Amino acid sequence: MFSISAWNYFDISLRQVTPSTMLTETADAMPIIVMPPSGVVERIFQTGGDISAPPAIYGGTAYIVSGRRAETGSITALDLDTWMSAWTYRLNGVSDYRPSVAGDFLYAVSRDGRTIALDRHTGQEIWTHSSKDIVLGSPVVRDGVLYVASDGIQTLDAVTGELLWTHETEGGRTISPLTFSDGILAVLSEGNHLNLVDAAKGKRRRTTRLWFGGAGPPVILGDTVVLSGDRGSIQAIDLHARDVPMEKAIRFWWTKLWLYKSAPRPPDPVGYLWHHRGIGGLAATVVAARDDRLYFVSRNADHSANVTALDANTGDALWNFTSQAPVAGGTVLVDGTLVFGTQAGEVLGLSTSTGEVEWRLSMGIPISSIAVAGNGTLLLASVAGAIYEVR
Repeated sequence: MFSISAWNYFDISLRQVTPSTMLTETADAMPIIVMPPSGVVERIFQTGGDISAPPAIYGGTAYIVSGRRAETGSITALDLDTWMSAWTYRLNGVSDYRPSVAGDFLYAVSRDGRTIALDRHTGQEIWTHSSKDIVLGSPVVRDGVLYVASDGIQTLDAVTGELLWTHETEGGRTISPLTFSDGILAVLSEGNHLNLVDAAKGKRRRTTRLWFGGAGPPVILGDTVVLSGDRGSIQAIDLHARDVPMEKAIRFWWTKLWLYKSAPRPPDPVGYLWHHRGIGGLAATVVAARDDRLYFVSRNADHSANVTALDANTGDALWNFTSQAPVAGGTVLVDGTLVFGTQAGEVLGLSTSTGEVEWRLSMGIPISSIAVAGNGTLLLASVAGAIYEVR
């Protein structure tokens, strides 16, 4: 029932493998844009398929994943200067996540378990890797290694696609995208286990079972890992916490004795920082994090949504805003403004300090995601497959 974790506690393992390069994921610096935008649509580009994920933007190009069927699934490179397609790659499948850029490579995943590496300049396929299960989340590339969440954690050489090592997550298959920070991977697995794994050694550092069903990927801000999910539940855990030998077994029996009033209340689990249950709604997801603040969106049964800010150090609620329509993907922070779109066709800018509406645009199109382009504009994606340039 319980495993002895001394091998993790006394870390004497070596790095698993050495990748062929030190290629690392790159992204354009967030541009400074004039707020509020005018709301004027400058240009429109039709991808030919539904868009559900925000585009990846790098070097004056937007890489757009579109299509909700295998025959329409594709990746398009949109030149933001000419507003023309530089190339299109047919996925022969469906992707639900934003592509990732590292050097001259573009990486994407598909529902059928493929991880695909393309030349980002030409769209030419360089290699593909097939997993046994669906791949969750955008690929993460650090120091020559590409990490994906599928049937456990899989790591590939970012240049050659060679499988380097795998990590079997606690409880079974992964159920969330993974997050990387400070040499540590964080991912949720079946049974709502948070797995903290050494990214270089592929070895477990800590597993913690959540008391709620998780939604979305773990989010790391500084030394804190934040999990969110069912009924607006949120929990914060120390990123650097490690398993302690026999801790889970001791805690299990201590809790039983406490419930029978035969022992004092057990201490908090190793790594526990705080939890919050007051956001409400069907499920909460972290959409942005910066400067010791966390921003969440929670869905409600009536299709409205709450946007809430919490203090990342204490879990205290700072403000709450209610949107009457579902919030689209790709929420972004621009200076002191939280910018997001809604499926009712609005784009809003909220003050990160107070949660008050600083500006509001009525676009008249159902928005599926937004992104900030390198030329200082907003890109709005519609479910119907159009990209709108708004200055």
